[in-house]
Amino acid sequence: MNRSASLVFVFLIVLSLVLSGSCSRKEETTFTSPMATQMLSSIETLTPPPIEIEPGFGGVRGRLITYPPAWKGREIFAYFAIFVPVEREDQGFYYLEPSEHPHVKVPESGWLQSGKIPPGLYVIVIGPTPQEALPVRDGEQPRIVKVEEGKLVDLGEVHLE
Repeated sequence: MNRSASLVFVFLIVLSLVLSGSCSRKEETTFTSPMATQMLSSIETLTPPPIEIEPGFGGVRGRLITYPPAWKGREIFAYFAIFVPVEREDQGFYYLEPSEHPHVKVPESGWLQSGKIPPGLYVIVIGPTPQEALPVRDGEQPRIVKVEEGKLVDLGEVHLE
């Protein structure tokens, strides 16, 4: 009986190890939709590089996490489009003149940031070109960003689809 009890004990240990290993595996999801987004491949750092806000300007920081698959392998830029309120500060329109409005290249790490944005209201649009750029959104509406002198606006994680 000692031998059979030992075999049962060993069997239960092996079974529990096998089951615990299979429960901790993560399944990978493959996007098959044409609207699927491309995840940034570089997770170099979870902390952003230092940013210095220039005198007379404000700063903006965020991290681009997902973007359209058609942009893969292309340089991506964040453009600061001027927002013009109409009647209320949260209603209006935005326009982008790439040769005049601030913009920054988004590195592979995904950190988009600048400490040299003139104070004002902006909608940040991101893309390889101004024509392909998509606005950063709050739900269904473009996010209006208020840049103030000497202050840093944190966009958090940015997902474009």
